[in-house]
Amino acid sequence: MRNNWALWQGSRLSAYFRNMGISNPESMSSIILENYHRALLKQPIRFESEVESDKIYAEKAKQKELDDKKRDFKKYNVGDTIEYKYNQGFISDKQEKDYDQGRCIAKGIIIAKEENKFYLKIKIIETCDPKGLITYDDKDALEYDKELKKLVKIKKRKVEKCHKKDQLWFPYNTWDPK
Repeated sequence: MRNNWALWQGSRLSAYFRNMGISNPESMSSIILENYHRALLKQPIRFESEVESDKIYAEKAKQKELDDKKRDFKKYNVGDTIEYKYNQGFISDKQEKDYDQGRCIAKGIIIAKEENKFYLKIKIIETCDPKGLITYDDKDALEYDKELKKLVKIKKRKVEKCHKKDQLWFPYNTWDPK
């Protein structure tokens, strides 16, 4: 239903929900199905109250996520040595194999923190591969095609790398505090 009705892609129905303050397509689907079920059972439709309940739930979830980020971010301190998680993949098959065998640990030192954005500025001190680390890869990203009116795979892949001694900003959760 979400895909066929383009709730992820900006259909008129999704725009209607967004105007009511519901932005998650999962929530849109749930509200539609719950009220359709009520209609089949000849029960009163509770569309407005379900929209309000979903908004309250979403706000609580958003606040919890923010609180969790703040708590986790405090574990990172300027001067700490931390280890890279390889969230963006590996630069080579050898790097991945070495990582799987515990022989490839990339390290950096926190040199600054951006509290509001939960970012860390890291000086790379070890990469275990002379080719460095992949810091961004949009391999599986999608973009909206206006002509087809749907999400399609990106046409040109973008990969960013870093090397030993580079200093870059990273989302905090791409590194493990040790």
